[in-house]
Amino acid sequence: MKKLTAISIFALLLLTATFTTHADEIPYYFPFSILSEDETRIFFYNPGERSYWYGLYDPDDFPATGLYYNTDPPTPIYLVENRYSHLRLPPWHGEYIFSSDMYYFVTIPQMNLNMHSVGQATALVFYKHGAIVREYTIGELVRIPFLIRRSVSMAQWVNRDSIAFDPATNSLTLTTSERITYIFDITTGEIISRRVPLHIWLIRTAIIGSIIGITFILAKHIYKKRRNKKCKIQQSQSKWKAAE
Repeated sequence: MKKLTAISIFALLLLTATFTTHADEIPYYFPFSILSEDETRIFFYNPGERSYWYGLYDPDDFPATGLYYNTDPPTPIYLVENRYSHLRLPPWHGEYIFSSDMYYFVTIPQMNLNMHSVGQATALVFYKHGAIVREYTIGELVRIPFLIRRSVSMAQWVNRDSIAFDPATNSLTLTTSERITYIFDITTGEIISRRVPLHIWLIRTAIIGSIIGITFILAKHIYKKRRNKKCKIQQSQSKWKAAE
């Protein structure tokens, strides 16, 4: 009984051993800008007072985070609240994808854990005119979050090379580390389609089956132990009565 339980637990540990944890480099929050294709609009990212940690620049010398007409000086179209929270805008321009008119964009933060569990960490945040319209956690897009490779602050839930955006249809396509392929509408953040490979269903079934099996074995063991204890008590009571 003990051997079978140990083997089952060891199998679960093997399934969870596919991730590694290591230290990350400290991110340096520099301001940056992204120009639209027709060069009529420009998006500015201003990390604000957070850059004072490193004394890199004065945030007052750079426009507030948001979209502007590319004029001199820049004329604001909309601003984005960049508060210090788990939804704070990521500090690298490669983590942003904009529609052609730049009124819609999505962020895919690399440093996404921020003291959260993997399942609760931010995966995608969709914006319309600077306001959040939809947010997804990793747990909403990945079926088995604890199998994701991760570092201290990054959960590698998406294959970065798979990310593709079609400006004609405003559709974002990406594939997770589990090879689940999603297509999103960048203007609403809604999922257009999702394709789950067979191996994910098999792994999930195996994990659920292992948990059910271990639970059944433990329950049976506890029941048997209690029954044996009850029989011993009854036998002892019978002996006492016979002795009287």
